[in-house]
Amino acid sequence: MKIAGIVVEYNPFHNGHLYHLQETKRLTNCDVLIAVMSGNFTERGDVAILDKHVRTALALEAGCDIVIELPYLYAVASADLFSYGAIYLLNQCGVSEIVFGSESNDYLILTENAEVINNPAFDDKIKIYLDEGYSYPKAAELALKALINTNLEFKSNDILGIQYIRQIKRINPNIKYQTITRLGNMYHDTEITHNYFASATAIRKLVKENQNISNVVPPYTLEALSTQPLHYWEQYYPYLKYQILAKQYELHQIHDITEGLEKAIIKAVKTSNTFAELVTSLVSKRYTKGRIQRSLTHILNTITKEEVEAYNIHNGPKCIRILGFRKEKTPIIQKLKKISTIPIITNITRQNYDLVKLDLHVSQIYHLTDNQDERKIPIIR
Repeated sequence: MKIAGIVVEYNPFHNGHLYHLQETKRLTNCDVLIAVMSGNFTERGDVAILDKHVRTALALEAGCDIVIELPYLYAVASADLFSYGAIYLLNQCGVSEIVFGSESNDYLILTENAEVINNPAFDDKIKIYLDEGYSYPKAAELALKALINTNLEFKSNDILGIQYIRQIKRINPNIKYQTITRLGNMYHDTEITHNYFASATAIRKLVKENQNISNVVPPYTLEALSTQPLHYWEQYYPYLKYQILAKQYELHQIHDITEGLEKAIIKAVKTSNTFAELVTSLVSKRYTKGRIQRSLTHILNTITKEEVEAYNIHNGPKCIRILGFRKEKTPIIQKLKKISTIPIITNITRQNYDLVKLDLHVSQIYHLTDNQDERKIPIIR
């Protein structure tokens, strides 16, 4: 039995995701396709427009066999930790091949960069650029260019791809990997410039503006976006602002709040009328938009440094939570339980609650705007 894996957010599921899913099946000729998916908050500190269980149903409708959750502490994290958590879980599921999107689709250059990151010289170089005040992503980019002597500009998917390869080599070098070219818009594009493919960013913007997106998403996504509660950061801004002002003397205890960032946040929130204004006022040479939004997400969810230290994130996720699977793949779940060395959760109970309590906590925060309850069992299609 051949198991292939993909790492996804599906925020929301669109035609580009469908292409990636179908190409993965074609390229790997797998018997089972497993997607590890971010929960209700995403890697760049965004609020997922649709609940994770709705997005799971869309993934299953599109042909994915099993969807597992990437825990919050990995889903809302920098590229290295995000990729570590995802590859760790896929390896626990017995995945033999992983396929990811890439702007360059240059297998060799991505592998070369992944190997450079593991070189001690990279750490020396990146420290120099960090000391000069650059953000970590920019410092990493400059360090790579200096060591490889290249002028290549890496986009979002390539940066993640480099980290996927790095983690594969670290966790299980026997896992094969392939890339497919990202088609249409780039990740951060806010306008649709292609008749069939668009970025999730552009789609979320158009949905908010009540614009037509029927040509860039499958019919089942279109239906979900018109019938299910939609979530945007603006809905949570009053809760975030309250957390910042009510707990301003405790903000330094929040995960990812370093170097006095809490002081800048407290000052900025007093004059920012919207979440977008707050983020814009905090972005700098040192702090990227993604870093700022992740920090604010941790404040909203009251994720403390103490909690993160107790979790010991560098030892990998503590369990595999199955969000959904296709009915005909039911026997595979039992096989996964024999493969994995960490618990596989299909039903939240008192016995396994501690393994997922942090993710249940952030889901409660997420559902403040729609008063829905967390689903305790997988979706079956």
